[in-house]
Amino acid sequence: MGDGEIIEDAKRTIAFVFERSGKRGVSPSDFYLTLSMDLRWCSIEKAKRFLRYAMDKKLISNIEGKLYPNFPLDDIEIPFGFRPKIFDEIEVEEELKERIVHWISDSTGKSVDEIWREVENISAEKSLHIEVAALFYANKLGLDVGKYIDEVRNFLRSG
Repeated sequence: MGDGEIIEDAKRTIAFVFERSGKRGVSPSDFYLTLSMDLRWCSIEKAKRFLRYAMDKKLISNIEGKLYPNFPLDDIEIPFGFRPKIFDEIEVEEELKERIVHWISDSTGKSVDEIWREVENISAEKSLHIEVAALFYANKLGLDVGKYIDEVRNFLRSG
């Protein structure tokens, strides 16, 4: 699948979930549980990864705790018997900065959006790479950043 086909498959998958729910906005947990538990298309972990992918690609927005598609659902044709291929196609390994931000969120309960704002502010104020700023912020919150130090160091050397 090419990038365009992957995005189209992602849009169909998103449209399917929203059509099934019958709502304009759904909670993140309703979204990924529909994909994994109700439809049995993938594991919960893959469904969460797909949600992050969809948000990174700006296909979905999280507004005050509810997810909304960023494209008109009426424009999406869902074929009978549709089964997405996206779960096998999207990169399962998130970018380093994404993993660090999601780890901070999972560890602290802070929203991903709030963490991104803080990390981007630190990055700008201190002229740090975003990955270093994320570790700086995690450390400031009292998290043990040891598991990411070598990976960030190697990332900076390779970049």
